[in-house]
Amino acid sequence: RHDASPMAESKLPTLLPQPDQPLGKITLIECKGGSDKAADGHRKDSIPMCNALIEKGWECQLVYYSDADYEKVEEEVMSSLGYICRVNPGTYEGVTQSKLDELLDGAVKKGIKGMSSPESMKKMGAKDALVKIRDLRCGLPTTAAYYDMKELEAGFTKTMASGDTRVLKQNRGSQGEGIWVCKLAEGEESKIVDGVCPPETLLDLQEAVDNHKEQKTIEEFMSFCKKYLDGEGGQLVDQKFLPRIVEGEVRVFMIGDTPIELIHKKPAEGGISATMKSGAKYVRYDPDDEKYQLMMSYFKADLPELMTALEIGDQPLPLVWTADFIPGPVEDGKDSYFVGEFNCSCVGITKQLHLADKVAEAAIKVCSEGKAAPLPTLKEQPAEPKGKITLIECRGGSDKASDGHRKDSIPICNAIIDQGWECKLVYYSDAEYKAVEEEVMSSLGYICRVNPGAYEGVTQSKLDALLDGACKKGIKGMSSPESMK
Repeated sequence: RHDASPMAESKLPTLLPQPDQPLGKITLIECKGGSDKAADGHRKDSIPMCNALIEKGWECQLVYYSDADYEKVEEEVMSSLGYICRVNPGTYEGVTQSKLDELLDGAVKKGIKGMSSPESMKKMGAKDALVKIRDLRCGLPTTAAYYDMKELEAGFTKTMASGDTRVLKQNRGSQGEGIWVCKLAEGEESKIVDGVCPPETLLDLQEAVDNHKEQKTIEEFMSFCKKYLDGEGGQLVDQKFLPRIVEGEVRVFMIGDTPIELIHKKPAEGGISATMKSGAKYVRYDPDDEKYQLMMSYFKADLPELMTALEIGDQPLPLVWTADFIPGPVEDGKDSYFVGEFNCSCVGITKQLHLADKVAEAAIKVCSEGKAAPLPTLKEQPAEPKGKITLIECRGGSDKASDGHRKDSIPICNAIIDQGWECKLVYYSDAEYKAVEEEVMSSLGYICRVNPGAYEGVTQSKLDALLDGACKKGIKGMSSPESMK
């Protein structure tokens, strides 16, 4: 356990030179302007992330998106294995959010790894994510979502009749705005008919944004909540209220699939909001702290299923993200916890820049999944070799990798070179008969890596005559045509 205190700001970094022979390429995308930028015009964590990737041998281009630069940004993204989106939701001059979203979601459909894609951010950040995960260990089973007034009026009047205190959460807003704790006012349960609360039922309400309390009838409250359903992304999520929220939420700070730290957010006395604005106090814990061991073991078990549950199973876990857990009932003497919110919309490490290296590792892991390992290149021959061996191939054939060699040919040569021997790799063709013969005859032995078959410009009998002839002159054949036959 340790107190939460921000890191001291350091001098703004500059972008390192890109590697000459990068292992791969990732593009980091920003937009000019916005309140999240430092004096150099970048988010404070953007260049550290780029530099951490560059130091690991990856190219990382940092680009500004604007509608005017659409094609330029698209070109960078499409030539990358993945992109890191560092665009905080908001309004930027010269930027149409829907065009940027279309570019980035389109790249994902073409196999580029989005960290995170607009689709991921929307589906993880939407409150109905809590409905989609209700069957996971971290989900609360009695969770419902409403997308229009008809669904809200039909569903909410029944959940309130259950006798549970409920919490109704709007999809938009932050800092607890539009999150209402709802319970029947004293004596109002007598109005319930056939498992439904009538419109005149009086509710006690408390909003998390500032912990203020008020009363409304269900009819009045439903009319008030209509604004939460209007427009794009309008929805409300209805969950059973977990009264232990007064003890505080636990934020799990994640980089990819790795928990980095836990932050216990204790509301101000008498409140339910865990935001700093409302006076909550924050204390940090290590991710393996014994206090939260059971919570974390369940969450880790859920991680492989999480993106599928959220209907984005083809996309990776976000690069930097958080999950807020609310304490539930004590079961068999142990605390239970349930997710109340995910956030992957440009979560930052601006006060934890030492984590840039972990972010880079996570990004490389995502972009390397399904990616073939880089093909090896031939090492330099020793200045004073102990001996010489020639390895022989033919061009073409189905056994070759993209560099034109069998995948084991260069590793075999390099292993011989590592032992202090010269190992020449040559292509045989009838046109190059004399050049190959010269190499073979100046060797102590040869390794034949020619798979039986037809190769353009190659007469098999001529190659066989060369190699069997070398054996008759004392050159070791590994293996000779005669041996193979």
